[in-house]
Amino acid sequence: MLKIAGILVVLAVIAFCLLAACGTKPLRRGLIASSFVSTARPTLVFTPVSGFKPDASGLTDVSPEADKGFPSARAWYAVYSGGNANAAVLEATESEAVPLPLPGERARLVFLLSEVTHETWKWDMDVRPASPSLRAFSDSIGPLNFEEATFVLSPGFQAGDPRLPIDPFDGLFTDPGQPWRRGSLVRRYTALPEIQRVKIIIEYREPLPAGFDAATPDVQDFLPLDMLLAFERRAHAAFTLAGAVPDNAAETIQTPLSPPEGFSRRALGAMLGLLRSLGES
Repeated sequence: MLKIAGILVVLAVIAFCLLAACGTKPLRRGLIASSFVSTARPTLVFTPVSGFKPDASGLTDVSPEADKGFPSARAWYAVYSGGNANAAVLEATESEAVPLPLPGERARLVFLLSEVTHETWKWDMDVRPASPSLRAFSDSIGPLNFEEATFVLSPGFQAGDPRLPIDPFDGLFTDPGQPWRRGSLVRRYTALPEIQRVKIIIEYREPLPAGFDAATPDVQDFLPLDMLLAFERRAHAAFTLAGAVPDNAAETIQTPLSPPEGFSRRALGAMLGLLRSLGES
């Protein structure tokens, strides 16, 4: 009799676990309309202001540089192009306090979330861009704390490696053109949630103004302060970040695609930076 009772208890536990599993919502990441949504930790919704349209989004494995060993990570991304972003910025701020870009200028947004595939790795605390940066400071946006920096992004390839592009996303944008060939002014926001096991990078980009070129040595030192301040205000107004996701988000997220042929995972790994094994400083 006791044996039968024990079997019934085991069966009841199994049934409860199955019911709990059936009631658990799947954890997913990807686009819903133009927003990037994560139902996995950290839960978030990244939404560009109207005027920005998604050019591409996807999911890929990446092997960043590491202090030792050969770790891997998974990276979800979404890239956006905007036409003249004036209306978008005005809509976001509900005022004309944010200086507008020049008429006809375009803007770009990049959202990147990368998670280590094993708990023995974490992202390095040093999140400074590879390029010399200006006006770096910390700020809170939505549910996360970010390190922010402004820098100039050169087009083309890494010095010493003509096959490794500087910008892994350059070929995904739908707005190529002469203004981007002189380089981009970038405001980058970087966060390390989940005990540094997740790295989030958000970038707002505009073409360098006429008269400036990324090929000029130390070009960032010649950019007027008032121009930088106006650019950073536009960057901050170009998107929102929320921590609450819709109840049906997991069912409506688009399945991320693999990157197109020619996408450089090496360049993406270089952009993401260093991974450290746990126990290392």
